[in-house]
Amino acid sequence: MNRERRNRCWGCLSTFGKVARAYEAPFHVLRSLTIPAADEEQWNKMFAMIQPFTAVYFLLYVTGHLFATYKGFWIGLYLLPVQIILSLAVWKFTSSDQFPRCEIVSLT
Repeated sequence: MNRERRNRCWGCLSTFGKVARAYEAPFHVLRSLTIPAADEEQWNKMFAMIQPFTAVYFLLYVTGHLFATYKGFWIGLYLLPVQIILSLAVWKFTSSDQFPRCEIVSLT
């Protein structure tokens, strides 16, 4: 969905459009928090810094290990240092107004 369509004013929408937007909003927020943006128009540094935290918890939830413990501690505590390092890397090596151009991992 393109940015212009998402940012149309609330008053300009039909009743169905308002209901659809209200229904779609929680899913859009969850998608933005867990899946990195691959499109230049959707790049947001704040979301990119939050994604190392939310994506891991989402994966734990999907696999059924959200409340799992290891040696008496919640598994999320063991993952916290990795999440902090990834978030700091995004903060350090990306610009807030420019989509990252360097490919870290190439899947081709």
